[in-house]
Amino acid sequence: MTLLVLALALLLPSAVFASDSVAEAAADRVEEPEGDTNRVLQLDEAIELLMASSTMLAITDESIREAKTLEDQAYTIWYPRVNLTAIYTLNDKEVSFDSPNPYAPLGPYLESVYASDPSLASFFAANPAMPDARGLAAMPGSSATIKERHSYRLVGTVTQTLFNARAFPLLDMAEIAVERAENGKQQATYELKRGVIQLYFGAVTFKRLIEVSRRNVELSRLNVDTAQAMLDVDLGLKFEVNRAEVSLASAERELENARLAYRLALDALATFLETEPDFDVELPEERVLSEDLQEYVDAAVAARSEMESYSLAAQFNEKRIDEVDSRFWPVVFAQAQAMLQQETAFGGDPLTWSLTVQASWDLYDGGLRAVEKSGYEVAASQSKLNRELREKQVAAEVRQAWMSVSSERQKVASASAEVGLAIENVELTQAAQELNAATAVDVELAQRQRYLSEVALATAEVGLRAQIYALLFASGEL
Repeated sequence: MTLLVLALALLLPSAVFASDSVAEAAADRVEEPEGDTNRVLQLDEAIELLMASSTMLAITDESIREAKTLEDQAYTIWYPRVNLTAIYTLNDKEVSFDSPNPYAPLGPYLESVYASDPSLASFFAANPAMPDARGLAAMPGSSATIKERHSYRLVGTVTQTLFNARAFPLLDMAEIAVERAENGKQQATYELKRGVIQLYFGAVTFKRLIEVSRRNVELSRLNVDTAQAMLDVDLGLKFEVNRAEVSLASAERELENARLAYRLALDALATFLETEPDFDVELPEERVLSEDLQEYVDAAVAARSEMESYSLAAQFNEKRIDEVDSRFWPVVFAQAQAMLQQETAFGGDPLTWSLTVQASWDLYDGGLRAVEKSGYEVAASQSKLNRELREKQVAAEVRQAWMSVSSERQKVASASAEVGLAIENVELTQAAQELNAATAVDVELAQRQRYLSEVALATAEVGLRAQIYALLFASGEL
């Protein structure tokens, strides 16, 4: 028995050293992409991919195009309007005017004169070109239509605005609408980038947990081997082996959960990027922060596109006020009109035309303009106040992010110290187990404490890097 104890005492120290080498090997293996991935997607590459493939940004581009059509519409106020109208009218009846021959009563008289003077017959026979008054008297009367049964008219109208004071604020409003659409794209870009950063660091966190879980599995497997070896030399108990095996199964389950969580995180990131999850992620490089908090506050306020959106909203409402004021000015326009219709007895020429210059004032509209102007003034004031409020909120967010960085640094320092103590505790407990001063249960508990402390450290390290990048992003440095 003494020889067996000495042999086990010689084997266990090498097993302790092997535990750290196995853990280091596991840490090396976790750097390889999980599953079928074949490339590492850096954070800046993920952002570039999103900018190139995002459907949301394509939608905002269409919104900009739509806003530009409003600008084109505003310019049409100076363009001429051409209208062609065809009119058909079915009247109840045709109205006509019959006029008798005014020379008809002279017919009998002329016949009597012609009959009483034979020389007239000889004269007209010798001069056939000479008109015979009897023919004029014998002509029938005439009939003239006053109103046709079927009436047709074709009217062409050209209207040209000469002066309209509303055109100027409307053009300004259209230009601001385009700027607001472009600002909307900037805001969408900001939110999309923030989403990528959050999802990316979430995936990095689960990848680090895989590393910790793998190390825990290897050490748990070593605990099983140690407990079994001690049982084989009658220095351990069966329940200690069983307990170590249960701990190993739990560690393997935690590793599988970490792998599953990592795959789900990659799927979520890939879905957001509108691509396939055929990539791996890694912790972005460390960035050095300035010690001047106010520098980040000022940069964040200046970089936020939503600040400009409030200013544009105020400008838009101010232009709406100008548009209301412009309604007091007259609208001057010229109108040319040509009409083609059927010729009637009293209708004159079938083609007629006219040219009109007209000025129109709306002297009183029931107080509508005053009410609209008051509403727009309130809206403009609200936009300015909203900007001031949002500036304060952004400043508070940056200060909170700054404090979060400090808090995460403290967590990293605390977790790092705890990991060091936990590793030392595992080594001491294993050494005590060699001397039969500690049980496998004690080793398992020490190993569990080490695992939890390493999880806390991995989470804190990724959290610190994420908070640093969040602060830099908020201040417009990413």
